[in-house]
Amino acid sequence: PRAPISLPNYILGDEARTTHYNASSTREEAAIDAKSLTAGDAAFILRRDYKWAYAIVVEKEEGENSRLVFMADKKNRKTFPESAWGKYIRVIKVDADELAKLEAESVPHTKIEETREETTKDG
Repeated sequence: PRAPISLPNYILGDEARTTHYNASSTREEAAIDAKSLTAGDAAFILRRDYKWAYAIVVEKEEGENSRLVFMADKKNRKTFPESAWGKYIRVIKVDADELAKLEAESVPHTKIEETREETTKDG
C-alpha cells in the first residue's frame, strides 16, 4: 500500500494554496481523482465560504452508496456521497519542486499549533 497523501505545514482547516491542487479541473476530473482517496489521505474540501480547506479522509465506503467522510477540523466531520465528489473535493497535486520547498520549510505540527495560539493571544 502507498503512503497516505499529505502536505507539510498544513493542519486541518487550513486554506488551500492554488498551487497545491488543480484549480482548473472539471467536476468530472475531480470526481475521478477523488476515487483514488483512501482513509488517511489528505485532500481539500469546499467550505461554505467557497474556500478550499485541508481535510483528512477518515472513512471511505465503497459500493452502491459510495461516500467519503472527512475530518474537516478538530470537531467537524463532513460526509460526501459519490455524486458530490466532483463539486466538493480536490485531490492534492503538487509538483516535485513545490513539495521539496514545502518540506524544506516544514516545522513540526506541534510548533505550528503553538505559533498559532501565540498569534491568537497577541492579536
